[in-house]
Amino acid sequence: GSPVASDVFDAAVPPGAARSGNLPYAWTCAGATAEMQVCADATGVIPEDDEGNNCFQQTWSCDLTPPQIISGPTVSGISETGATISWTTDEPCRSTFEYAPNGPFGAIQTRTDNTPKTNHQVTLTGLNSGSLYWYKANVTDAAGNFNSSGGRFFETEPVGTDPVVLGTFGIENYRDPATEEFEFFTLYANVTSNPAGVDHVAFFFMDQLIGRDHSPDGSRYEIYVSPAALGMTRAEWYDQSRLLWVKAYNLVGTETADVDLVRANPPRPAQGRAAIVTPGAGHQVLIDGTTAPAGTTLQTRVYAVEYLWKCASEAYNPANVPPGLEYVDCGDTRQKAQRVRLYLGTTLVEDYVPADGEFSRELTVDLAGKPVGTYTLMTIVTLSDGTNLYAERPFTVKQGLAQLTFERSAERRSHYFLVTVKLGNAGSATGYLDYLDDYARGFQVVEMDTPGYTITGLDWGDAPERRFRIDFRNGGSPEYALAPGAEITVQYMLIPILDMQNNYSPNLAYYIGSGDHPNAYAALNWRLTGNPLQQLFHVGANWIDGVPLNEAVRQATAGADYILITSPGGLRHFVNHNGGSVQQRQLNGVLSNMAELAAWRGGVLGFLPVSPCAAKLDRLLEPGGAWAEALHPNFKGHRATGYVLFVGEHEVIPAQGAGYDVSYSDLRYASTSGQAKPELVLGRIVGNDLATLARGLETALRFHRENAGFDRSHALGLSGTDDNATREREVFWGDIQAAGNTF
Repeated sequence: GSPVASDVFDAAVPPGAARSGNLPYAWTCAGATAEMQVCADATGVIPEDDEGNNCFQQTWSCDLTPPQIISGPTVSGISETGATISWTTDEPCRSTFEYAPNGPFGAIQTRTDNTPKTNHQVTLTGLNSGSLYWYKANVTDAAGNFNSSGGRFFETEPVGTDPVVLGTFGIENYRDPATEEFEFFTLYANVTSNPAGVDHVAFFFMDQLIGRDHSPDGSRYEIYVSPAALGMTRAEWYDQSRLLWVKAYNLVGTETADVDLVRANPPRPAQGRAAIVTPGAGHQVLIDGTTAPAGTTLQTRVYAVEYLWKCASEAYNPANVPPGLEYVDCGDTRQKAQRVRLYLGTTLVEDYVPADGEFSRELTVDLAGKPVGTYTLMTIVTLSDGTNLYAERPFTVKQGLAQLTFERSAERRSHYFLVTVKLGNAGSATGYLDYLDDYARGFQVVEMDTPGYTITGLDWGDAPERRFRIDFRNGGSPEYALAPGAEITVQYMLIPILDMQNNYSPNLAYYIGSGDHPNAYAALNWRLTGNPLQQLFHVGANWIDGVPLNEAVRQATAGADYILITSPGGLRHFVNHNGGSVQQRQLNGVLSNMAELAAWRGGVLGFLPVSPCAAKLDRLLEPGGAWAEALHPNFKGHRATGYVLFVGEHEVIPAQGAGYDVSYSDLRYASTSGQAKPELVLGRIVGNDLATLARGLETALRFHRENAGFDRSHALGLSGTDDNATREREVFWGDIQAAGNTF
């Protein structure tokens, strides 16, 4: 540029010294900046070694005013982990934003924006929830002028405030379809936000709430669904897509919802059962010659059923039932099969379509002309989707003279079973019957004494497999003479036993007569004229009114509001320990009396192991316990009113009074509400020997056998004792006197 001002500098400047001065000049800055140059010895009057350093040049800013923050910084959009900070300047500026937890200490983080602008915004993420943060906005204009907002604070929202963020969700199999026992399914949803901020996830399927999950596995929430419980058919479940609503709620109740069409895949084959009920295993058809004559037939009963869903009517594993669901009862899901065929070998005997509600049918198989040998009956049951089920039963046509015939049947009488055994003489000579050792599993027989036979137990009662003897007689004769063409009918009662070790029966299968045990047979001891004979009969009665025995037992138990409980092994051990001699006959008498009283009173039995766990027995009787759930509704709920009778001392069935300040009491067993009062009607028969226990039971049985009763003319009151004599006199004696006055 051109010189605009100059002046003469006439001061002496010694070597190494410096002097300052000014040039009077009025000047106005135009534009953003100006280039300024000041030169000494501008005209070159003073000779110098270096004439090139006489001038100094500098750029001067025309703007000397700092930028102003005219609004903000304002914090908005505060969430659990983030916030947005905004501010406005009066001129375009670069910015630097600083922030740190709690205050300007330690590691302060910065966000820099080098783009000049008037509207500034910083979005922070990854912050800690429920935490205090310090922040400051710094701005610099184009002229380099600086300004700052000063330090300020904001606080992030506490955990559970942000709406839940849903990820993937859908439906899947609860277990591997190839190995699962039931057909249950899992509704699941994943969350991508912090699970700690989720209160629960609710699942809605088919326009109804299926359930809520409050406890995720990591970030996965799930609930279980049973299509059987929803009343759906297989076609409805597998062939159609359904809307699945998932609603997630944070800790303050804010809802996040999503919906999708889902479908259970792949479809699975229909379920059902095919069985040949009769003839039983090992059945023989005896003929005179080597070929069955005309009129020789075999009565066969075929069982055919289709189940809407995989189910259980006998044993099942509770571990296969997910939380919140109940096992699927086959009795609730059965329907008729589509087609049933019966073959003798490869020859079709019968081909029929069952009627509605028909699950079994008796068919006649013509054996005329069949030579001796082994044959196989086979039934093919076709289900609604074309699935075929198969069942076979071999039998033998054998040459021989028929002598004794054996038939067994059973019927359910409410809560117990009446078994009928018929022995017939199909031979030409009189047979003399001595005794029949019979078998049942999971039952207690009621001992009997009739003119033609007696029934007594043969075991100690401490195992599910039970044997008992039917001892025949006729007047004064120890044998029963069965003439040709005659028959004798024996009837006895079996009372179901709930087994503590098997928790009512997830693993206990019930049998009457022939079952899966190698000794499951009836053994008849008899003679013709001389040498004694023994004949084994593998004949069961394990189908009751067209349903499997286990299902019939379940129905019987569900109607029982009385349970009589003891430990057969515990009784034996206790009496022996006290110097007594336990006779098997005595023990069977006690168990029989319990069974008979159960028959009269609409009850069943519960057998415990030796030294049973009191807490486990208490859980069985509590609402929701395995026994309580198996019994009458009077045992369910926290106001249960079922009847319980313990048979045996504390050493046989331990007392359970802990926590209720009553030692040697059964109050905790009887209390189902947790309020130290007995909802269950619970009693106990005690005695140091089996004879004493038997007398207590016999007294109760007289009410029913003889229609006896008490006239209430006398009462006996007993009081406890205490080591404190004063307490004994003042409390116990006073209490019993008050009770006596009331009586």
